[in-house]
Amino acid sequence: MKKIFIILTLIFFSTILFAQSRIDSLENELSRFSGTDIEKIELLKNLSDIYKKRSPQRCIELGNEILKISQNLDYSDWEATAIEIIGTANYNLSNYNEALNSHEKSLKIRKQISDKKGIAKSLNNIGRVYWGLSDFDKALDYYKKALEIREEIDDKKGIAGSLNNIGIIYRELSDFDKALDYYHKSLKIKEKIGNMGGVANSLNNIGGIYWYLSNYDKALEYYLRAIDLREKLDDKIGIAGSLNNIGLIYKQSGKNEKALECYERSLKIGEEIGDKKQIAISLISIGNIYKQTQNYEKAKKYYMRSLQISLEIGDKKCLAICLANIANIYENLNNYDDALKYYMQALDIYKEAADNWGIALSLNSVGYTYFLLKDFNKALMSYEQALQLAEKIKSIEITKELNNNLSGLFFAKRDYKKALEYYKKYSQLKDSIYNKETDKEIAELQLTYETGKKEKENEILRQNNEIQKLSISKQKITQTYLIIIFLLIVVFIFIVALILYNRYRIKIKNNQLLYEQNEQIEIANKKLQQLNNELEKRVDERTSDLKTALINAKKANELKNAFLANMSHEIRTPLNAILGFSEILKKNLNIQKSKELYEYSVGIQYSATRLLNMLNNIIDISRIEANDLKLTLTSCSVNEILNISTEHFKPKANKKELEFIVQISDIPFVKADNKRLINIINHLIDNAVKYTENGFVKITTGFESDKNRVYLKIKDSGIGIEHSFLPHIFEVFRQESSGYTRLYQGAGLGMPLAKKMIELMNGGIEIESVKNKGTTVTIFLPAENTKTMLHQPVINTDKTFIPKKRKGENPNILIVEDDEMNGFVLNKMLEGHGELTLAIDGKETLKIIKKNHKQGKLFEIMLIDINLPSPWDGVKLMNEIKLKWNEYEKIPFIAQTAYAMTNDRIRLIEAGFDDYISKPINKNELYRVIKHQLTKQKNF
Repeated sequence: MKKIFIILTLIFFSTILFAQSRIDSLENELSRFSGTDIEKIELLKNLSDIYKKRSPQRCIELGNEILKISQNLDYSDWEATAIEIIGTANYNLSNYNEALNSHEKSLKIRKQISDKKGIAKSLNNIGRVYWGLSDFDKALDYYKKALEIREEIDDKKGIAGSLNNIGIIYRELSDFDKALDYYHKSLKIKEKIGNMGGVANSLNNIGGIYWYLSNYDKALEYYLRAIDLREKLDDKIGIAGSLNNIGLIYKQSGKNEKALECYERSLKIGEEIGDKKQIAISLISIGNIYKQTQNYEKAKKYYMRSLQISLEIGDKKCLAICLANIANIYENLNNYDDALKYYMQALDIYKEAADNWGIALSLNSVGYTYFLLKDFNKALMSYEQALQLAEKIKSIEITKELNNNLSGLFFAKRDYKKALEYYKKYSQLKDSIYNKETDKEIAELQLTYETGKKEKENEILRQNNEIQKLSISKQKITQTYLIIIFLLIVVFIFIVALILYNRYRIKIKNNQLLYEQNEQIEIANKKLQQLNNELEKRVDERTSDLKTALINAKKANELKNAFLANMSHEIRTPLNAILGFSEILKKNLNIQKSKELYEYSVGIQYSATRLLNMLNNIIDISRIEANDLKLTLTSCSVNEILNISTEHFKPKANKKELEFIVQISDIPFVKADNKRLINIINHLIDNAVKYTENGFVKITTGFESDKNRVYLKIKDSGIGIEHSFLPHIFEVFRQESSGYTRLYQGAGLGMPLAKKMIELMNGGIEIESVKNKGTTVTIFLPAENTKTMLHQPVINTDKTFIPKKRKGENPNILIVEDDEMNGFVLNKMLEGHGELTLAIDGKETLKIIKKNHKQGKLFEIMLIDINLPSPWDGVKLMNEIKLKWNEYEKIPFIAQTAYAMTNDRIRLIEAGFDDYISKPINKNELYRVIKHQLTKQKNF
């Protein structure tokens, strides 16, 4: 036994060494080659034939060498052949676009030299690429063009190949009758010309059709005929492929041990001949067996081996299949995040290879994984993309599966109408496939019947001859037979009469029963109709109640929005004056160096700012709850925001003698709303400093590559939070301490708003806290995928000045403001930056403009309040000015208003204003807006 094992081992390795030695021999011959260029081309061609599937990348290198020599010799035929070698190698690497480009170039050269056989080959190659791209209509068109040319030049082998290829396309289109017809035509020609390798290939393809029709016995019959022929031809690659197909039959039949045996034999052959692609395919098949038997660890091991080999040979299709199978293992283990990661990798590879069939399958798997993760919107998006692609490539099986999945998705979303719609589509496709299979079975039965019929006719003819020989002897017993037949007929008539009489009695009895049943059914229908009427009445009443409730809810929502808008306007208007005057006081008291009064002005400004922030927070919370808040997500630098924010809080920390630590890591940009993110970070740092009396505040940033997200962690040694309060930390208006005894001020809006904003940015926030020891707040944001990102400044610290027309001249600015205090504030803000004129209502405004117009003067900036005394408002006044004086069509109109809700800016810009600024007005923002409009006016 030991000797036999040693002999078998020697045979195995000698086979591998022989195959490798042939490659080494040709490579050595190439390295020492000193013959003619034509001889070198032939040597390179022989090498490329060996490397065709073993190393497509090496094939491309050899093809390029042939191309270079043939171009130098101006040898068009070899030039076309070289380009074909490169195209075929790219096809084997699933680089379909590069392959298509090469074969189209080859076709052009073949046409130039009128090489019809070569033209047909190039057309066939182009068709194969479109097959790989799942564009079956184009593939069929090119295959039929190749067939026409081959029939014209009577190329029997080529005709057989084209018929086989057309059969493959009809198989992909699920037209199995046509596929079988073309396969049989191809088989007949191959048998006639003695192309036994082609015969084996056709038998294998016919077996594939029967496998698809679930006729496994018939499929196995053809596969066994194919492998028998390939063993006689010693076609090891073909044998390995047939073994894989037979293994698939056993797997479908539940005979996993036999299937595994076939796959392992296929793997051994692939290793013997050094065919890495065959090895990768066999490893996937073995992995499928272990996956089916739920031995996931072993299955994953085989998939990973196949994955490594696929990467070595650059086979994108095998690589994507491996990734999809690994994803399926994680899906079966309920590890949906890892499953999604691998499915997405497989999808990316199929997209890179432009493999529409693979893309459709991967999108279906991605959608199902999102469904399992309860992310129904992403699942729907993936399913719809997959369905569009499946319908494009006319894949009935994928379309059927997607309709079933979409039905399940809408059922989970409780959209039963759409669920039923997609289920009907699924059922129709399922029935169509069943009908095709049934038609095929009927055709086979018909063929069997016709064959049997002919055999019976032949048998009858043989029997007639015998009858003639025996006719004399039969005449003697004819009378006896006639008597027996007569008696049999009499008995038969009696039996028939008896049967008819019994049937008549049964029929009368059945009619009686049927009459009684009909009466019962009629009574039941009446009761059912009554129940239906009552149910419809209740549904109508319930529908009416729901409509009334919906109308009331809409009215309540409109009243709430109106209240918030009015509250915002009425608070912002006096706040504008308070903040404006406090700014003016600060500036003047700073010049006068009155420290005590300066501190008072700072206190006024701080209190007004707190009130403004609380107002903004209340409005933002309301907008989020109404799903009315839209964020602008852009690339943001967390580190840059942090650098600016920490500079603002360092003085506060130093004043409390806290250790203020900032540790910034090298992290990518994030996708977030820049303005909102600044507010969130400022709020969290402010909380850390505010609630810490002793110790430290530590701020760090980092990047979690496995989850592709950036984190910002703010840790303090402050008062901490009670464990019982932590579950309520994100509830609106909830605070740990309340009433007259609370130690710290606040409305309880900051943390809930921060959480909701971060979640709208697709991020998350976590809090860890121990009472009297400290708190750690961590926010997570998704990292920007783009490697190279434009630098975006967070805060523009440059001072803005309003440009002058010429030295010593300032722009003429008309301010329309009915509130005396706000008008005074605006006047002070713009003092020294322009020639200012103030009007308090529409009537005075028109009077001032008319006077200046008579003097040939125009205002260069119109700064108009929206809420003016009746009968005027800002929009009406602007339209009246432009109507009376056409020159003001080109003058910038800027709306300055306390209306600061979601659509106020859009509404006013659409009404005709050139720009918009909301109250309370920030001085620098006002300067920026005026500067922008003056610059735009100058350029205009």
